[in-house]
Amino acid sequence: MIREKLKKYFSDRSFKEVNLHTPDMNLFYVSSGDAASLVWIVSEAAMGPMDKTAYDRYYEKIRSSFLQRNFVYVNILTVFTTGECKKAAELAKGTAFWIADEKYGRLVVYEDQPEDFCGCKRHIEQLLSFFTEDLKREEEIRRREEEERLRRQLYEEQARAAHEAGNGFSGMRRKRRKAETPYAVIALIAVNVLVLFLVNLFGGVLGIGSWLSDGAVSWMDVIDGGEYYRLFTCMFLHAGIDHIMGNMIVLYAAGEILERNVGHIKFLIIYILGGLAGAVTSCCFYYSQHEYVESIGASGAVFAVVGGLVMCLVVNKESLAEVSYVRILLFAFYALYSGFISQGTDNAAHVGGLIGGGIVYLVIFIGTKLARKVYKPRK
Repeated sequence: MIREKLKKYFSDRSFKEVNLHTPDMNLFYVSSGDAASLVWIVSEAAMGPMDKTAYDRYYEKIRSSFLQRNFVYVNILTVFTTGECKKAAELAKGTAFWIADEKYGRLVVYEDQPEDFCGCKRHIEQLLSFFTEDLKREEEIRRREEEERLRRQLYEEQARAAHEAGNGFSGMRRKRRKAETPYAVIALIAVNVLVLFLVNLFGGVLGIGSWLSDGAVSWMDVIDGGEYYRLFTCMFLHAGIDHIMGNMIVLYAAGEILERNVGHIKFLIIYILGGLAGAVTSCCFYYSQHEYVESIGASGAVFAVVGGLVMCLVVNKESLAEVSYVRILLFAFYALYSGFISQGTDNAAHVGGLIGGGIVYLVIFIGTKLARKVYKPRK
């Protein structure tokens, strides 16, 4: 929810939170001398039973409580997190307010309202923009999963009908279902989550809290220090829940399709070698820039999966007729673009992983075709 992101933003900006004893509203303030600036966050759930009288009563109660603390100047900005702009404007009439409309990713500021408040307007607008992009991405993933579920259901119904008709189609059905469960993807997600819990939750107890620094990849440690193991360990380390969440969602969305079409072992090869390619690219890039950067995260390997899937579509599209060619290409482009516009993102690893994954898939594809020609099955 955008309210949680707003809470974190104001907390990070040294605003102090006041407990309002309600789960649907939050109050933050910052003071300077005898002046206090307050941000009152009101959720859509809190707006439901609230009328103008209740709003004014609550507003005055907050203002009075700060005047009693010997503050002479008390400025209050109400931030409604809702899409019901008209109701919010009616409630807050006569007071300063903004509306954070998370549905459309916009900050609504009426003409008679303050253009800025403690310099936070631009940051809140960015928060809303990123939040909306995340919602759209999650919605797209859910839509693709639903389409895939319906496709599988239709396929199984056709296979069942063909089997009952006795046309020999059931053998294809059994072969197709063999790789239906993405065991490798599930295992990789489990390993990444397990490592996150070990390092971030139990690191101090188990003595492994230094894994983040000891396992991160950087050109100085790899090239100068000869610590090549970092190229591998960095793929399984994450800074926190937010960091791992996006990687694992993309891994499942793209990896499930790729693994189902290439098999478990080949998928793991693409993931590991492509991830190594991303780490190597990161080291080489920042070495050429003479910039010291420590990098962790599975995004290089995840991009390798996306690159493998793109290459799979390019060279063998007929086996992936159920997957939208344009959709996968747009997905890969959007993933790269999101990395370039985000701060603190190792884009070199993303590009290296994407290209590396595509090359590894192509090598496996060509090698498999050559092996089939050389080792023809006996009749």
